[in-house]
Amino acid sequence: MYRGVLGNPQRATSENHTVNGRLDSWKDIASYLGRDVRTVMRWQEKGLPVHRVPGGKRQAVFAYPAEIDNWLHGRGNNEASIAAESGEAKRSGLASPTTSTVLATIPIHKATLLKYSGLAAIAAVLLLGAVVAARRFFQLRSSVQITKVTRLTRDSLIKARLATDGANLYFGEFADGKVQLSWMPIDGGPIGHIATPFATALLEDVYADGGELLVRGPKGTEEEAALWIVPVSGRPLRRVGDVMCDSAARSPDGKTIAYSRGNSILLTLDEGTTSRELHHFESAPNHLYWSKSGKRLLFSLRNSVTMDLTPWEIVIGHRSDVRTISRIPFTPENCCMEWADTPDYEFLTTNANDENRTWAVPRHRHWWQPASLQKVKLSTPLAISSLTFDVRTSRLFAIGREPDRGEFLRFEPFARSFSPFLPGVSGLYLDISRDGKWITYKTLDSGALWISSADGLEKKQLNSSFDQIELPRWSPDGTKIAFMAKNAGRPWRIYVVSREGGAPREASFSSDNQGAPTWSPDGKWLAYANVACQESHTCAVHRIELTTGKVETLPGSAGLRTARWSPDGRYIAALRPEQHELLVFDVKKQSWARLTDSIMGDELSWSHDSRYLYSNRPLSDKPEIFRIPVKGGNTETVVDLESLSKLTGQVVRGLCVAPDNSIILFRQLSSSEIYVLDWSR
Repeated sequence: MYRGVLGNPQRATSENHTVNGRLDSWKDIASYLGRDVRTVMRWQEKGLPVHRVPGGKRQAVFAYPAEIDNWLHGRGNNEASIAAESGEAKRSGLASPTTSTVLATIPIHKATLLKYSGLAAIAAVLLLGAVVAARRFFQLRSSVQITKVTRLTRDSLIKARLATDGANLYFGEFADGKVQLSWMPIDGGPIGHIATPFATALLEDVYADGGELLVRGPKGTEEEAALWIVPVSGRPLRRVGDVMCDSAARSPDGKTIAYSRGNSILLTLDEGTTSRELHHFESAPNHLYWSKSGKRLLFSLRNSVTMDLTPWEIVIGHRSDVRTISRIPFTPENCCMEWADTPDYEFLTTNANDENRTWAVPRHRHWWQPASLQKVKLSTPLAISSLTFDVRTSRLFAIGREPDRGEFLRFEPFARSFSPFLPGVSGLYLDISRDGKWITYKTLDSGALWISSADGLEKKQLNSSFDQIELPRWSPDGTKIAFMAKNAGRPWRIYVVSREGGAPREASFSSDNQGAPTWSPDGKWLAYANVACQESHTCAVHRIELTTGKVETLPGSAGLRTARWSPDGRYIAALRPEQHELLVFDVKKQSWARLTDSIMGDELSWSHDSRYLYSNRPLSDKPEIFRIPVKGGNTETVVDLESLSKLTGQVVRGLCVAPDNSIILFRQLSSSEIYVLDWSR
């Protein structure tokens, strides 16, 4: 039986009040500490590690005994002194003893006192050494290692989301301008394809018998898409009611589908005919995964401000009700992109600061093992983007990515062909100054911001200390660059840096997640739309006055994203992704007008004469770049991307319209393959 570090006899029975070693109410926490609830609530204000259930009632809390013990130990292992600091010593009858009262009660000779003090110090050192040795022993015992990596595929295509039914592996694969559903035998073999009507078929889950797949089919770049059940045999697919979601998972018994929409997780037991909310959170849940036991639903919560992801779990009751909700004690930012459930471990992939890692979280931990053993880093030679586990053979399967690399391609309008642009540069988010003399881009290997002369002979890396940088844009006079950047624990913000270098400065003093900036013609303002705003319903278009840092919101812009200011300053364009609409804001009239409702991509650029807006359909039956006349009229295909879709790699992101209206694209050359990971512990 577990005994707390303070030896409280009441605490020794606390296991009766916990679920999976957790205390699930103020009453249980107070019982563990041997104090009344009001006292413990005041201790929480002094730093007692008590966690609140997200989206729950104000009093819905939980705590971990190990964290409480560590906190108490850090406060000197003295309940009386802690109570005294909280003003509870007198009320609880634990008045802090003074030296005079101790000596008066127990008269000990000074030399004897010193002798016992020395022995106590020696005992403490020995005890500390034993604890450290035990900690290392159990940590070594819990280590997990990948013993063998075997490659199963060699088609050099980009793959996403891996699942298995024990006989076959199912995954998404980018080919011929689409994301298609693919499969292969679990022990290797030829790759087959499953026909769907979707240009983008996103695999969410596979039914245990392998007969059907749970798939999302977005029409464009909207985050929430329709949910479908796709039979593997080729039978007609069927829609899951009117469900729109950004993540879904099917229970192991096949009776229940869980899906996330907005800030809620919902359940349907009749394929979408009816749904009920399982729980509503303060932020958006995603990456849903149902444990093989069917009793736990794993997911991530995304902080709406910092975009950091944290792992959580819901323990499901026998009536599909919520028994407990708790955070999994795991700390890396941007955690938990994919899960794999085994009898002893939960494997997951993380992506913190663009560094991909794989972790193993023990499902069961003995009372003597420290909380830090909840996570174990695996040393693998791959950057893993997806995981799945085969119960029959106890093997892990993974999609492993090569290091990112790519190239810029320039489409020559007269020759109607592509040619390399800036050969040897593997970069992204290209922008060219309006005079055509300077170029800026982000490198793929280090993520650093660079500028270059148009001929590529003069290059310079700009100083920055950001974890992520995206979409740099030249000022009209070519002397400055505005860009969006992010550090861990912070939202996306817009910064401005001189072409000559120096420290970037933040453009405004707000706290929202700011998207790509574009300049007004006089260089005094920046326009942007929010990112990471859909679930919180905070999407809008804004402009920043650079001299003051003041932010103004454009009227009528709620729900819009991807804002671009025209070079002549007359219009600001923006997208409404859910309806695939392109709108323009007349700066003088202060009003919006809809240009078209056929935008399937998320790229948007102005021609340099402000007469056209360029956009793309990267994943469709006819992948293309097209332009829309601002004064009205039909869209016109500028670049047919179908020929590029046959090449190795994928044309993604970074549509750049050069001063001569030629088109520059980025082609990602990295591929991903499926591997078997044999492991031991």
